[in-house]
Amino acid sequence: MPKYFVYIFSLFFSASCNSGSRDQDGSMTGKQIFKSNCVSCHGIKGDLMTNGARNLKESNLSLEERILIIRDGRNIMTSFREKLSKEQIRKVAEHTMTLRDSIPPDGK
Repeated sequence: MPKYFVYIFSLFFSASCNSGSRDQDGSMTGKQIFKSNCVSCHGIKGDLMTNGARNLKESNLSLEERILIIRDGRNIMTSFREKLSKEQIRKVAEHTMTLRDSIPPDGK
């Protein structure tokens, strides 16, 4: 019985980790790519700040600046040029722009 429970739990957990909507063409969304590549340092909300990561909620960088940093890296952040396509990098950069918008007007 315990093996059965572990198996069912594993299936449920893996399905929940991979769930989520995709873009109309079936490709991963910027949020999904961010979750797969960025949350260990930036966190799901962009404010984790581990390993020298910047707080994306407070970032005033333009979309193009974000694309350059994701593509080429900066300081301790590694380049994603070899790991992500140009389209994926743009999607991640666009997603990080939405994290800034999630700050409440009172800043709390």
